[in-house]
Amino acid sequence: MAPHWAVWLLAAGLWGLSIGAEVWWNLVPRKTVFSGELATVVRRFSQTGIQDFLTLTLTEQTGLLYVGAREALFAFSMEALELQGAISWEAPVEKKTECMQKGKNNQTECFNFIRFLQPYNASHLYVCGTYAFQPKCTYIDMLTFTLERGQIEDGRGKCPYDPAKGHTGLLVDGELYSATLNNFLGTEPIILRNMGPHHPMKTEYLAFWLNEPHFVGSAYIPESVGSFTGDDDKVYFFFRERAVEYDCYAEQVVARVARVCKGDMGGARTLQKKWTTFLKARLACSAPDWQLYFNQLQAMHTLQDTSWHNTTFFGVFKAQWGDMYLSAVCEYQLEEIQRVFEGPYKEYHEEAQKWDRYTDPVPSPRPGSCINNWHRHHGYTSSLELPDNILNFVKKHPLLEEQVRPRWGRPLLVKKGTNFTHLVADRVTGLDGATYTVLFIGTGDGWLLKAVSLGPWVHLIEELQLFDQEPMRSLVLSQSKKLLFAGSRSQLVQLPLANCMKYRSCADCVLARDPYCAWSVNTSRCVAVGGHSGSLLIQHVMISDTSGVCNLRGSKKGELLYCSCIGLCPGPEPEFLFSSSPALVSRTNPHSVFSATTVRPTPKNITVVAGTDLVLPCHLSSNLARARWTFGGRDLPSEHPGSFLYDARLQALVVMAAQPRHAGAYYCFSEEQGERLAAEGYLVAVVAGPSVTLEARAPLENLGLVWLAVVALGAVCLVLLLLVLSLRRRLREELEKGAKAAERTLVYPLELPKEPTSPPFRPCPEPDEKLWDPVGYYYSDGSLKIVPGHARCQPGGGPPSPPPGIPGQPLPSPTRLHLGGGRNSNANGYVRLQLGGEDRGGLGHPLPELADELRRKLQQRQTLPDSNPEESSV
Repeated sequence: MAPHWAVWLLAAGLWGLSIGAEVWWNLVPRKTVFSGELATVVRRFSQTGIQDFLTLTLTEQTGLLYVGAREALFAFSMEALELQGAISWEAPVEKKTECMQKGKNNQTECFNFIRFLQPYNASHLYVCGTYAFQPKCTYIDMLTFTLERGQIEDGRGKCPYDPAKGHTGLLVDGELYSATLNNFLGTEPIILRNMGPHHPMKTEYLAFWLNEPHFVGSAYIPESVGSFTGDDDKVYFFFRERAVEYDCYAEQVVARVARVCKGDMGGARTLQKKWTTFLKARLACSAPDWQLYFNQLQAMHTLQDTSWHNTTFFGVFKAQWGDMYLSAVCEYQLEEIQRVFEGPYKEYHEEAQKWDRYTDPVPSPRPGSCINNWHRHHGYTSSLELPDNILNFVKKHPLLEEQVRPRWGRPLLVKKGTNFTHLVADRVTGLDGATYTVLFIGTGDGWLLKAVSLGPWVHLIEELQLFDQEPMRSLVLSQSKKLLFAGSRSQLVQLPLANCMKYRSCADCVLARDPYCAWSVNTSRCVAVGGHSGSLLIQHVMISDTSGVCNLRGSKKGELLYCSCIGLCPGPEPEFLFSSSPALVSRTNPHSVFSATTVRPTPKNITVVAGTDLVLPCHLSSNLARARWTFGGRDLPSEHPGSFLYDARLQALVVMAAQPRHAGAYYCFSEEQGERLAAEGYLVAVVAGPSVTLEARAPLENLGLVWLAVVALGAVCLVLLLLVLSLRRRLREELEKGAKAAERTLVYPLELPKEPTSPPFRPCPEPDEKLWDPVGYYYSDGSLKIVPGHARCQPGGGPPSPPPGIPGQPLPSPTRLHLGGGRNSNANGYVRLQLGGEDRGGLGHPLPELADELRRKLQQRQTLPDSNPEESSV
């Protein structure tokens, strides 16, 4: 058992871990903007029957946005989002039928999903779709925006079969580089190059090359430009796959970056038409000190600079930590990736059956490297001239030993309970001359996070609700137009990179720390930086403490200010600073909230009865702000004593059981980074409770209404009662009519004559006579079976006395009556009487008296119509 001090140390470490991690991994956006507040800012496009806006492509030269959706393509003007053209490209019915016959879903899969759409040259686009699990590709004339249906070609290797599978691709000098799954089952991953002057190239079908990958992105880097070594251009692919190098029972998914050279021609004998420069390494996105490891790569964005050396990659990851789902953003530098690809290799040891670092000498020229000046100097002008030992080494050692570490050694941003799906980035120059990177992150529930990178940290500027509980399926940014486009399942959205007009005060504008926005002193508005270069602008991005930034007294017109608190603003520090409304808050006398020249926020008049709980809402200007209340010109302490209570969930001040001493002026301020912005004002009046006389008279004033309600209720009850009685009487009449009709048509069964009292039953003396069994002589409903041939033995052997006659029944006049077994008794008690002149069934003794009586009754009934002489009711 571990000692007590070890347990306490572990608990303290976990406690410190939770506190430290909470500071940087669950950042709160400063502003939350719901979809209703974006109605005047965003433009939307949707069309009945059109779904899945998956592919977005911008052409900055023409100012057009091309959109690929399910079985449709569109062309829009970027600025106005006006539809310029539309193409319907549906999979034929027979293709959809084949898709369904192969077991795919005809509601979500058996369609033509556009997965690739990029400019092929100055006049045409190249487009590929899943085509109901039979991928096809063709060209689009950009001038007329029409599909070249006569040039539809096989899309195998260029586009996935399954619309849900990962895919990435790009066109470079007329050659298509694509990473996808190459068969219907999705079991053949491939990185392919075709459509160009070079030979088609692809990867080997080996598990340690590609093992169930999910491709998310690709990038072309022109590394030959300005290269002193004569290096070749490269194409990078980003994906996640099941790792083969770890000794663990559970299969682990890791993030990867792979690289091929543009001039790769394959090998002459080994690796013919296969990549000879394919290498891959693991992308690490983790915070080891916090035991956080992100392996599920979701998306990758490439942010290129004027020089390819400064290329930056931003990866979106997700992970699960305990029962909590996390998303992260990691930043990678191109030079770090290059360093890893020049490092040691991994090797699989057959004896130990595990992967380990390759420690033997590396053959020369270095396997997997591009053809450069060194190769050309030694006679290798093409990969076709490389020796077989180099190519065999590359074939068996595609994996590198070291991992690509993120910049700053940990994620830039970690958010719990959120699923990041896409990311785009932009670079903008602030008023201080520094270049800032702004990130736009799409989520799985339709929100867009906007963040600015500040070295190793980020500041979440705002979160915008673009879609209502719909995942963001695509995201693209126009740097020239400063516009963002996002696609979901049902619609396409356009919005500006910044909406500076929503910041109504200098403090609110500066505290946003948005590099796109600045406060204009000339117009007293928050404006976009690019369009107001001649104005006196204030912007403050790097430093979080912005107290005093908006103090501009004595500043010269035309200056561009970004940090007045560090001495850039000439003149003495003013006494007041701007706040929202246009109220000014005094900094020299915090108890004197308003000066004589200040315009106060219009307070709301509220009157309450003594003893009532009073709730005073305060809408804060920021999620990072705190509410500060004043009462009677004095600040209420943060820990409200007595009857004052601040409810953070309601964002309101609650006065418990208000009394006359609580009457007065209440003002709420949104305090953030030392700035106070006036938010709400209330003038509260507390009146005494009603006296006994008022309490007694109040019901009398409403007595007429009470009696009116009682009378109305009684009338309704009376009407309902009369209605029930009427329905009951009508129902009774209907039942009586039905009973009479049934009585007229009913045939009443006749009762059998009662048998005279006789002595107890005694069996006949004959030895072969069976005893009488009462069970066998009655039906289940109690009717008596009349079975001939079983006479009762009387004491003395004399004939039985005749029973009384059956009144009203017609009987035939045979010489002898036999009761045969022709039909059993039914539910009405009928029995068929067989009439004949001879004794059948062996009646023991004749019944002359009964026969005479029956004959006489039969003669009386012969005149009745519809009588059946062969049936009688017993």
